Amino acid sequence: MRNSGIRNENEGHAIVLYPESGGRRRFAASAVVENAGRNFERVWALRRGRVEDAPDPHPFGVALMEVPDDRLPPELLSVKREQLRTENLLSKARETKRAYRRLYS
Repeated sequence: MRNSGIRNENEGHAIVLYPESGGRRRFAASAVVENAGRNFERVWALRRGRVEDAPDPHPFGVALMEVPDDRLPPELLSVKREQLRTENLLSKARETKRAYRRLYS
């Protein structure tokens, strides 16, 4: 078990995440920005009422949710919490949409 969920690699400023399941996932630092952009697209699809058009989560966001909180620095912990909020928001919207379809079909 590693002490930290992130490590700054000297070659290319990579972010290395160590999920609870083991192994490691390596991402370019730009993945944080790409993940934020993807989450914006996903929430925007929800806002338009088209939750089914929301793109899949960015691989960085998926990997980040698998890292235990105590293995993340505060900066990435806040990113993880935002990722979880986005996932919960979209999940609830999908459940609501399915419930309305069952109710009115």
